[in-house]
Amino acid sequence: MIGPSLYQINPLTGLATTIAPTAFGLGAITNVNGTLYAFDLPLSSVVTLNLANESTSFVSDTDPAAGLVGGATAASPVPEPTSLVFVGSGLAAIAARIRRKHWPQS
Repeated sequence: MIGPSLYQINPLTGLATTIAPTAFGLGAITNVNGTLYAFDLPLSSVVTLNLANESTSFVSDTDPAAGLVGGATAASPVPEPTSLVFVGSGLAAIAARIRRKHWPQS
C-alpha cells in the first residue's frame, strides 16, 4: 500500500516525486493563491493543507450527495462587466471612425 503523500507529477516524463506526507483520505488537492485546499473524503469536508507540519485545517463541509470529487482546479479569473463595457465601447468607436472615413455619407 502506498502511504498518504502529496506528489508532483512531471507531465513530460510521468515521474511522480514525493513533496510531503499528508493525512489519510485527502483527494483533489489544488493550489489557490498559495494556499493548498483539499477534499477530506472520509469526513466530507474541505480543508487547507500545511506542508510544513503535515496538518490540515477545516474550512467547510461538503455535500455527501455530490459524490466523490475526482479533480479540482482553481477558478479562472472572469473579467468584470465594466471592463467588458469599456472594451465594447472602444471597439464600437473604432468601427464608427473607420466607417466614417471609408464610406462618406451622401
